[in-house]
Amino acid sequence: MFRMLAHASLAMQTAFSCLLVCLLEFYYRRIAREAWLRWFAWSWVAQAAYVASLWIPLDNRDSGMLTRAAASLLGFVVPPTIALTGIALWRGRTPSRTWIGVLYASGLAAAAITFAAGLPYPLDGVQVLRIHNIPRYICYGFASLLTAWAFARHGRQHRLTGSLVTAGAWAFFGAINLIRAWQWSMTSTWSLRVADSDPGLVLLSLIVFVTNSVVWVVMSIGVGLLLTETAERSERRAREAFRELQEAQTERSRLAQLVEQSRDAILVVSGGQLRYLNGAAANLLGYAADQIPSLFMKPLDEVCGIAADDPMRVQLDGAIAAAGVWEGQSEWRNRLTDERIPVLVGAFAMSAREGDAASTGLIGRDRRARVRLEEELRQAQRQEALGRLAGGIAHDFNNLLTVMMGYASLALEEGLSDPLRQNIGEVLNAARRAAAITDRLRAFGRRQAMRATAFDLNALVVAMRGTLDKLVEGDVELAYDLFGGVLPVRADAGQIEQVLMNLVLNARQSIDGCGRVVVRTSRSTADEAPAGDAVL
Repeated sequence: MFRMLAHASLAMQTAFSCLLVCLLEFYYRRIAREAWLRWFAWSWVAQAAYVASLWIPLDNRDSGMLTRAAASLLGFVVPPTIALTGIALWRGRTPSRTWIGVLYASGLAAAAITFAAGLPYPLDGVQVLRIHNIPRYICYGFASLLTAWAFARHGRQHRLTGSLVTAGAWAFFGAINLIRAWQWSMTSTWSLRVADSDPGLVLLSLIVFVTNSVVWVVMSIGVGLLLTETAERSERRAREAFRELQEAQTERSRLAQLVEQSRDAILVVSGGQLRYLNGAAANLLGYAADQIPSLFMKPLDEVCGIAADDPMRVQLDGAIAAAGVWEGQSEWRNRLTDERIPVLVGAFAMSAREGDAASTGLIGRDRRARVRLEEELRQAQRQEALGRLAGGIAHDFNNLLTVMMGYASLALEEGLSDPLRQNIGEVLNAARRAAAITDRLRAFGRRQAMRATAFDLNALVVAMRGTLDKLVEGDVELAYDLFGGVLPVRADAGQIEQVLMNLVLNARQSIDGCGRVVVRTSRSTADEAPAGDAVL
């Protein structure tokens, strides 16, 4: 009876051990290469080997020294392997060499001690079984409890039912092994010689068979649940990682599109050689889109046409090495037009993966438009200064004109001949027009608006005939063709006088030799004129 139960227990343990080994190894190779899976499988390999080593002394009680040594060695190799399974699960990686060395050295030491202690006694005697089983069961018990704690912790952290079931199986296995050690320590009559006739030993073998069967069945169920849940979790992680990868690729494509569509020139340089440039940089430097790949790995100074004394060439590398950033002005050359383009450059050190060379990012902004604006601003400032100067000169000149008009008015009150009075009148009219011009200059210098008044355009032309006749002399004739009625307009009279004088003078200067200049006024309703009547 004892032998039958022992063979059944050994066969059951061997079958379940092989099943678990195949299941764990398949999962390790195909799904998740986690360290604890490999140690878990090796613990069942060691258990199967130990169980196989017990068949020989059970059937042949006269087995030699080699069989006894194998049983002692394998019996104390299994507990360290079980303990290393728990440590690998607890730490999330393969145990360190220190842990492996200490545990297996302890197991080998226990095997050697028990083997040496049992040598004086026969293999089927009471003393050999007590010397071998008591420390072995103790090692099995504590190693199983350690592994049960690791599985329970793993199950609580990751909410895995299979891990908790497996922890329960290990805890039960550890407890019954400690109880068996206590049972063997409390008896001194159990031996293989009287195994079939000893009711206590037969009962023990039956209890061992039942409890081991419960442990292996529950353990198989727990491991199956654990591997299934772990596979599902791995699949979820894979789906999440794939989704994150897709999102990262989408974000990367958006950033790449943003870089490509940027109006600023963007370049990446590594070791002084160009690694990337966007479309704006290619356009700025005069390269076509199909020429961009051929520019990679070329020196940056060659691609951008940077001069030897350019600040970017002199200061960039040192500033990036010291502070990681640099900003300054540079001049790049357009290869098509050979134009030197002023560029505001911002440079920064880019993070690189381990083993890759450090890279530098460059962002260049074309300053030609800004340079033009700055020049226009300087021109406007100069014009403003000239306007103020003109206003000051006009003020002084207006004072002189006031004196001239005053004396001319006094001279007209004297009894002078008509030709002389006419000449003095023309002088007075010219002084008044000059005063109007100085008023406009002073208004321009003070940024004031011109004074618009209503007047008759024909009357203004008639009043200026004397001045205009003096502008056109020699072989050029000045004629007048004025509108038959009144031509009321609203404008600055001084400006109109200045415009009329400029028109007559330009017409006179454009005539080489004899000719005729006609001053004509009329009312127009042309389509191109503004709404309503217009005066020409």
